[in-house]
Amino acid sequence: KGMWQVTDPVGPDNAAALRRLSRRAALVVAAWGGFPLHEHAATTADWLLSLPKTRCLGLTKSGAPKHPLYLAKSTQLTRPVRLDSLTEMAKPAPSGPAKSLR
Repeated sequence: KGMWQVTDPVGPDNAAALRRLSRRAALVVAAWGGFPLHEHAATTADWLLSLPKTRCLGLTKSGAPKHPLYLAKSTQLTRPVRLDSLTEMAKPAPSGPAKSLR
């Protein structure tokens, strides 16, 4: 609940850590499921999904990466192919636009 009441639930330290770790990783797996994202979290999600080394276990109807809890063990990783942006579907932040991680 509190996440919806702050301007940036991702935070500058977390964003910097994600950038640093994603540069070092051989593979990034996106798997947060279909719950609505805060505007800033959606910006981070869009960035993660745009990385060439990002894979997921499929996409939900809303276009979010599926969470493994609801999938068979045999589900294979695939490249996330999105036609729209999670940022466009996100709940707006209390104040200020989302910042890009690029």
